[in-house]
Amino acid sequence: LTFSETFLPQMSGLEVVMTGMPGMAGHHPAMKIAGVKVTASGDRKSLVATMARPLPAGTYDVNWHAVGTDTHRVSGKVSFTVR
Repeated sequence: LTFSETFLPQMSGLEVVMTGMPGMAGHHPAMKIAGVKVTASGDRKSLVATMARPLPAGTYDVNWHAVGTDTHRVSGKVSFTVR
């Protein structure tokens, strides 16, 4: 995730959550993905998530939060699908 302004890495982060699996429509509880390493870029404008292993097919949300150098917190969500 790349931001337009710098952020405080120690107060910012993200989590990857599996929200659905093929063939399990409506029956799969959201599940946080373990083993996701989150680092900040050197310029403190990007959060980089590295997975321990490839994600299985399904739908996912990336729930993120960032605290700017002005100490205001912002958050959001990015959704994607792995086929």
